[in-house]
Amino acid sequence: MRRAYANKCCVTGAENGLEAAHIRPFAVCKKTRLAISVKNGFLVTAGLHRLYDKHQWSIEPEKGVAVFGERLKKDPFWGKLDGKEVDFPKQEEDRPFTHLLRELFTEFLRKQTI
Repeated sequence: MRRAYANKCCVTGAENGLEAAHIRPFAVCKKTRLAISVKNGFLVTAGLHRLYDKHQWSIEPEKGVAVFGERLKKDPFWGKLDGKEVDFPKQEEDRPFTHLLRELFTEFLRKQTI
């Protein structure tokens, strides 16, 4: 994951405190090859990872931009990242599966309306 993303957060560009965020949760796919596939995740800061797992932001799969929930859009730090293009790897084999991003983005939108 670090090699694919050149050791940088794909949203902020930060080089420290990075974690691999699973698109489809590890617990769901742990018995499959998808669990360790670079195509089932992306590299972000620890803070973004936690917020992602709580469905506070997501990646719009068609445009490839970060989308934050209403509460975070109002935050002076996180709000600046809303709509920012995600820096995915240049190599297609290292890019996340679009269908997985679509699944989680749909879940993000559903949670925003609850």
